Amino acid sequence: MKVPVRLSVHGTVLSGQIRGLIEQQLEKLEERSGRITSCHVTLRAPGAHHRMGEPVAVHIRLALPGGRQVVVGPPSPKDPRCAEMAFAIHEAFRNALRQLTQHTDGLRARR
Repeated sequence: MKVPVRLSVHGTVLSGQIRGLIEQQLEKLEERSGRITSCHVTLRAPGAHHRMGEPVAVHIRLALPGGRQVVVGPPSPKDPRCAEMAFAIHEAFRNALRQLTQHTDGLRARR
């Protein structure tokens, strides 16, 4: 099942390569849990008046059945690698996978 993705982009132009990276990362999440009903990804690049090396903020909100959600905020601003958009996206989806795994493991433990 292909999860519907909504992308919000601020301060940059979304390239086909970045869109493809987001879709690839979302497919990994789908493989882990086929129960994701929707995904909203927000990318916020530093404005032109900010210093070089400012982190890219990536927020991910995954909707799950029963009104449950997995929400991932931006990575640590102290990590200089997060100034690169691809790295910040990868880290955000890695955190989403960790939270999704914890969520599904928690549901299994309650049964």
